[in-house]
Amino acid sequence: MSGAMKAQRRAAQAVVDDEAVTPFGAGNVQMHNESAYGVIPSEIRDAHGLEQGSPLAVGYHAESGTILLTPVEDEADAP
Repeated sequence: MSGAMKAQRRAAQAVVDDEAVTPFGAGNVQMHNESAYGVIPSEIRDAHGLEQGSPLAVGYHAESGTILLTPVEDEADAP
């Protein structure tokens, strides 16, 4: 299983265990061309060492309407 798939599974597990999810307030979607962007709070960015171009696994939990963005630790396994 690739690093991206493992990251998606960890995020999906957190959705199942909602006590593991920490709310970080509200945000707004920003649009650029055909892409939509959301905000990652600086505390999370800093904790994961995220910077411009950092790989993220993207998942979607249809039942809850939850969009999952999970840092991928191994760049070779990025989607």
